Amino acid sequence: MAIATFVLGLLRYLGAKLNLLSSPPTVATATASTKLQRTPPPPPPTMSPPSLLLQCGDALSVVIHSVGYLVGLAAIAPAIVNLTTSVSDAAMDRLAAFGMLGHFVFHDYGVSNGRQAPTAGLNWAIFSAVCMASRLPEAGHVIVLVLIATVLFAAWPPICRHIKNTDKRWDLLLTATMAVGTTFLLSYCSKRVAGWLVGISLFLEVVCPLWLLSMQQYKWEIHGPWDEAVPKVNGKPLF
Repeated sequence: MAIATFVLGLLRYLGAKLNLLSSPPTVATATASTKLQRTPPPPPPTMSPPSLLLQCGDALSVVIHSVGYLVGLAAIAPAIVNLTTSVSDAAMDRLAAFGMLGHFVFHDYGVSNGRQAPTAGLNWAIFSAVCMASRLPEAGHVIVLVLIATVLFAAWPPICRHIKNTDKRWDLLLTATMAVGTTFLLSYCSKRVAGWLVGISLFLEVVCPLWLLSMQQYKWEIHGPWDEAVPKVNGKPLF
């Protein structure tokens, strides 16, 4: 009886030891599987659209500024009509041409050197438009001309730049359309000037880039230390 009791106790003891040895991996595995099942997958990154309030605020701001610009232009239009009555037409034509030349030189072509203001070309264009508008007979004509100049020189370049950065094909199509349309409309005023425009455009946009590419073979790149050039006159340094 005592031996049976001892054997039964030994078996219980060994069974308890085996349960203790085998239970931690089972618990860990169950815990890990539970965590894997309960942990939700991370949501995909999404971009929240701008709120309707901000969009309405931007649109309202544009409308307010546009109305203010129209009211101010209508107020100063009679003054623009009588602005240059004592100046000859030839002088105003030269001033307008000079203003358009300044717009061509100082226009924001997307290459900033840190010295030129981005609005310099716009100021020259508006100056030229005001010079031409001052020769018109009525205030309504002045308002229309200045509005067209504002759209062409202030609003149209950012739109073209956005199209250029978005789609190159539409940019090429838009550029070709504007070039053909400008030449066609200018030919009604002067065919000689239209011919000069086509020739200068082809020279600047086709011949000059090809010329620059052909000159790349003569480019030398020197690496290493060298002394600064010192100009000499009669064998003596100038400075």
